[in-house]
Amino acid sequence: MPRYSQLGYAALNVTDVARARKFYEASVGLMPNGEGAAGEAFFRCGPEHHNIVLYPASSPGLKRIGIEMEDDAALDELQRHLAAQQVQIFEVPPAERQALHERRALRIAEPSSGAVLEFYSGMERAARPFAASCAKIRRIGHVVLRVPNLAATTDFYTRVLGFRVSDEIDGQAVFMRPHPSPYHHGIALFQGAAAKLHHVNFMVSELDDIGRAMDRFARNGVRIVYGPGRHRPSDSFYLYFLEPDGLTLEYSFEMEEFPAANARAPRNLVPNRTSTDFVESAWEAALPPKVGDIERLASP
Repeated sequence: MPRYSQLGYAALNVTDVARARKFYEASVGLMPNGEGAAGEAFFRCGPEHHNIVLYPASSPGLKRIGIEMEDDAALDELQRHLAAQQVQIFEVPPAERQALHERRALRIAEPSSGAVLEFYSGMERAARPFAASCAKIRRIGHVVLRVPNLAATTDFYTRVLGFRVSDEIDGQAVFMRPHPSPYHHGIALFQGAAAKLHHVNFMVSELDDIGRAMDRFARNGVRIVYGPGRHRPSDSFYLYFLEPDGLTLEYSFEMEEFPAANARAPRNLVPNRTSTDFVESAWEAALPPKVGDIERLASP
């Protein structure tokens, strides 16, 4: 099966790029890294050119998920594998690849939810190291989707793409990693009535990053919708909050990591509150996160 490097970036649709730019820099702590010809704004939290892209749109939500391959050979293998599975593949045009600072890239539409997945190799690295500001962000951690058919969507990610399941909550959620990325999940799926973006996660360096965020958000009117608490499946501390369009973002600290070989078997947890949170660490009553639309793939 193809070998992946990491969840590389999330492209989000926002209704006011200027407003969103201020929030993602000053409140979230991402580092701006330029603009594109279509008015999109690039941000990063690591050495890559970007880990978040904000696109102007009439409706907020997910534009696409970018997944980095280990190298060009891995991208070639994925392309052959997808073709053998009769998955329609869209080559990203050279001009768009140049705008995204990628050497090679292809896209598909995940057939159950319609989410656009981009697989790429050779993203340009930034000239300067990432400079932490209000939060010591380590990396973009994961993207979570609500999907109308959890079983079918999970089958596509595992059988067709070769993702590994880390844990499940029976009939409600599946947590997956793009092998051999070690982190508990880079993509997670929740059962829902319609396909929606659930949240985008950023992994921080210290538990204090979460504490400082609570104070910062209180002072600046940022709404916290869930947490703080600690998730049972990934063993991570968390805090969920809303950005200006109402999309849900998450800070998390710590996460179980898997070895490339001889990893533990996935658990199938009973669907109740204690399957998502340690009871003793669910420090605040939960409110359901808001959700965003998922943009469909347009044929070139």
